[in-house]
Amino acid sequence: MAMRVATFSGTSDLVQAAMRVQAEQADATLQQASGKVATDYGGYGAGAGRIIALETYIDRTTIYEKAATAARSQVEAAASAVGSMADLLNQFTSALTSIDSSLSDGATLQETAASILDQMTALMNTKYQGRYLFAGSATDLAPVVQDAIAPQTTPTSADTSYYAGTDETASVRVSAEEVIRYGVTADDAGFETTLRALSLIAGADLSGGGYDSATLTEARSLVDTAVSGLATAQARLGLSSAALESAVTARQDDRTYAETELSGKTDVDVAAVAARLSSYQTQLEAAYAAIGKIQSLRLSDFLK
Repeated sequence: MAMRVATFSGTSDLVQAAMRVQAEQADATLQQASGKVATDYGGYGAGAGRIIALETYIDRTTIYEKAATAARSQVEAAASAVGSMADLLNQFTSALTSIDSSLSDGATLQETAASILDQMTALMNTKYQGRYLFAGSATDLAPVVQDAIAPQTTPTSADTSYYAGTDETASVRVSAEEVIRYGVTADDAGFETTLRALSLIAGADLSGGGYDSATLTEARSLVDTAVSGLATAQARLGLSSAALESAVTARQDDRTYAETELSGKTDVDVAAVAARLSSYQTQLEAAYAAIGKIQSLRLSDFLK
């Protein structure tokens, strides 16, 4: 394109154009370095509100996911403890079944029952990540007071006076709309029946030479009920774990969707930015060359 001999206005226009290209080049360089369209919300213009909303949603969803994950870990720890209780109860069942009708080994059975009662109480007072698992919402209280376990005689009756927790199970918010209650409490029927069976045998008066048949019959009946009760508690924990796992997966999916949308609004196309930088460099080189050429021109060059 033909250009007149250097003038102030022509040179000024070229300089301003070069400065605009330099500014655009600087922006593109920042984008290339950060991978983002802009370094602050102002750089997104009208889209900034949506970006802020997405970031807030991602943060909130992450909090829900972590809460559900922590609750699921507690449920799994509780399920493990209940599994150990069931194992102990099986040991007690074996000892109770093997005792003969002559009652000659009553003292051994009583010692076994007392030992298992101690272990069972410790399991019911399981603490995980600073929280008692079977105390309901009173996670800072040991739920079972062993000294408060009522002595039992035949016929027994249900008694949960040993329980120091609450009737309300623990809960966790896993979304803006959903709260999941989870866990079992140590006054659950399976727990109470387990303690009652053990207390009946551990606290029996053996001064008459051993256990009477009525005591053994009721103890065996209680154990059968307790085995079923612990299995029910285990199943409830399994359902809670599954619900919490679903919540974790849902929050992960929510976060992934929001992160994808956010990325589409804030992340740059690295290849496109590189191409723009190359174009800007070419434009600047051409502008500087033109400015240099114009500034080197003299009227005498045209009068020769």
